[in-house]
Amino acid sequence: MAESTIDIDEIVRRVIARLRAESGDGTTPPVAASRRSSPTTPRDDRSEKRHATCLLDRQVVSLAEVEGVSSETRVIEVSPRAVITPAARDLLRLRKMQIRRRHGKPATHESQGEAIVAAALSASDIDPLLEDLARHGCVVRRLPDDGRLEALRRVVDEVLRGKTMGLVLSDLPELAVCAANRTRGIRAVLGISRSVVRRAKRELAANLLIVDPQRQNILELRRMVLEFVRVPACGCPAKYRGLLD
Repeated sequence: MAESTIDIDEIVRRVIARLRAESGDGTTPPVAASRRSSPTTPRDDRSEKRHATCLLDRQVVSLAEVEGVSSETRVIEVSPRAVITPAARDLLRLRKMQIRRRHGKPATHESQGEAIVAAALSASDIDPLLEDLARHGCVVRRLPDDGRLEALRRVVDEVLRGKTMGLVLSDLPELAVCAANRTRGIRAVLGISRSVVRRAKRELAANLLIVDPQRQNILELRRMVLEFVRVPACGCPAKYRGLLD
């Protein structure tokens, strides 16, 4: 059999010629041409606003969560039932950030989810207790602690408006109870135990709880406050109304 000679150069020339003919301009393959002629992708202006709103999808929004938010943020978006601790609210107010509940209107820093107002007439740090209460679904709005009598008066005034209950933490709780109960309509109880708090709430419709943070640990304090908030009041009994109201 005679050997056939294959002209490789001729085959390559034919393939290149065919590719040039299919490209349309005889020089540049279509893929390369499209890459050179494609316009630059326009800049997405929305990227500049990515920090305007920050979603904090947490059951409890603490101070640590807020500290991690960009300073460019203007709105903090939380779930409808999220609890925001008092310390976190203070920082949001300082940074002028708005709170927005998802699927709802923007919430105010002072009233969203509020269950009780509190003041400290004590040198003890009560923030751990307030944050612990928040983790258990009880939001406490802390009032300014500038002066013992003035702080007590603020809590009393809030309770008398009839929209909330009061909590006072004092290292002189007996004195605070006596002073608070001088105001008509205030039924302050000294928090000694959960059973005492439960009975005062049910039988006397107590509306102000006063505790000593130095006498009980944070666990017992939290249990007493939750008992005070959650036990339904029957209303002031008629036989005591003239005496207490």
